[in-house]
Amino acid sequence: MVKFKPFKAIRPPFELMNQVASLPYDVLDDQQARDAAKNKLSFVHIDRAEVDLDPSIDPYDDRVYQQARQTLVDWIEDGTLKKDERNSYYAYAMTLNGKRQIGIVGAASAADYENDLIKKHELTRAAKEADRIKHIDVTNVNSSPVLLTYRDQNEIMDAITAFCDENTPDASFTAFFGVQHEVWQLPESFNRLEKIFATQVPAFYIADGHHRAASTVKVAQKRRREFPNEGPNAEFNYFLAIAFPQSELKIWDYNRVVNVPIPDNFLAVLERKYHVAVMGQAKRPGRRGQISMYWSNQWFSLDPLEQPDQADPVARLDVSALQHNILEDVFGLHDIAHDKRINFVGGIEGLEKLQSLVDDGEYTVAFAMYPTTMEQLLAVADAHQLMPAKSTWFEPKLLSGLFIHDLAKLKKD
Repeated sequence: MVKFKPFKAIRPPFELMNQVASLPYDVLDDQQARDAAKNKLSFVHIDRAEVDLDPSIDPYDDRVYQQARQTLVDWIEDGTLKKDERNSYYAYAMTLNGKRQIGIVGAASAADYENDLIKKHELTRAAKEADRIKHIDVTNVNSSPVLLTYRDQNEIMDAITAFCDENTPDASFTAFFGVQHEVWQLPESFNRLEKIFATQVPAFYIADGHHRAASTVKVAQKRRREFPNEGPNAEFNYFLAIAFPQSELKIWDYNRVVNVPIPDNFLAVLERKYHVAVMGQAKRPGRRGQISMYWSNQWFSLDPLEQPDQADPVARLDVSALQHNILEDVFGLHDIAHDKRINFVGGIEGLEKLQSLVDDGEYTVAFAMYPTTMEQLLAVADAHQLMPAKSTWFEPKLLSGLFIHDLAKLKKD
């Protein structure tokens, strides 16, 4: 069973949350981060502190992390951020296109991650980990939450949903792609949920934020070496997370665009594995296994001639079939996590984005996927297997800056 505890959050006053909140650090490119930094209260000043330094400075320079730490300290001193006086959970709701999903903000256990009670479904990359390890180590906080999920537990969500339905949120605002964000600080009586998680929730699953989780656990391991007399309940042994039950989350399609030479007999090659049909207009795949492809100013539907191995949870994924049947066998793309000839487009950007990338000549062909399901994600993690890179895209995105978790014991130099 998992540990998921209330904690003393560092956060903006509720009335400032809409000004401080920012998109996650890892979905913003350099220019988007600098544009966001025009708002002096945007959390990018901490999460991407290079925005306050000369553009010639490498974003992984030591000065960037020191700048982040200094901004954090300054904001706590001037009241932009404050630390709660009591341990509490928060309810956090996001509403997109009329669908509300509610999660619980708390602190998850590094030990649970190490003992595989927090299950993973994708590999992490050392370079991406290194950045967040240093950011966490120097700032001494978890500044961006990990998105966790778990199989539905009615006692938890019935209590949270009833409270949110009956009480006005402490903060409510609309930001970034029209998503409504609502925050409730839960009464102290809700701290009883810690016992329910510890007795009735056997595992968490990382939905989004594998690098954040891996990085904060490595910082926890470092702190244990630095502070050997601290016990397992030391705050640095926990990390910021927002947990949503499986039924509250929706995975969007995560689509592919490829810049490769197209063989002259391309359609004939595809017909070895797929039934290929011309579509009169752009349409998303309508069922599992089907792929929508844009090439040569035309949309096609691809329906597999054979079904994958149903006993293998990874082989059953549509992205796995695309990877094996087309990206590898036709184009020779074996390392999609690093190969610069392929890029990935979140489904929220629509089929129009895929078509424009091909029509503009940046890429030669695009593939729109049927979304991976939550049950598929859990099945892969339960089997201790890994999905192909970029198999899931979650919307809406958890915002950064609303909640910060203090590790309490600043690193020893």
